[in-house]
Amino acid sequence: MKNALITVKGIQYINDEEDTIELKTLGKFGIKNGKYYIKYTETIESGETCDTLIKAEENKATLIKSGSTDCKMEIDVGKRNSCCYSSLGCALILDIYGLNIENKLTEFGGTLSLYYEISMNFAPISQNRIEITVKEV
Repeated sequence: MKNALITVKGIQYINDEEDTIELKTLGKFGIKNGKYYIKYTETIESGETCDTLIKAEENKATLIKSGSTDCKMEIDVGKRNSCCYSSLGCALILDIYGLNIENKLTEFGGTLSLYYEISMNFAPISQNRIEITVKEV
């Protein structure tokens, strides 16, 4: 895997409100068997860290977090998948419905956009967009 500058912009839509967070960090990027891998560590407000690994294909992405937050979220366009999201001692079972994936990654970097809906007990909670930019350093 190569060293990379990774920018992650997360946008959450709940009702008519929009909340945006952005993270710039150094991480790793690579390609294996036609799948792109992005790996980075983020620090939350309490100072705890969370390692994130994203495996991206054409119409599917898997986001795995470990550390202060644990989850394995599969975003599969047109499909609903369940995941256990655990953070700060609380665990929730969430349904993830993949709305769209735009994968413009190459062996040198690029962009990945994930758009999905989160629901719990069949009730929609939010729509989310994650926009990731990877630049080889």
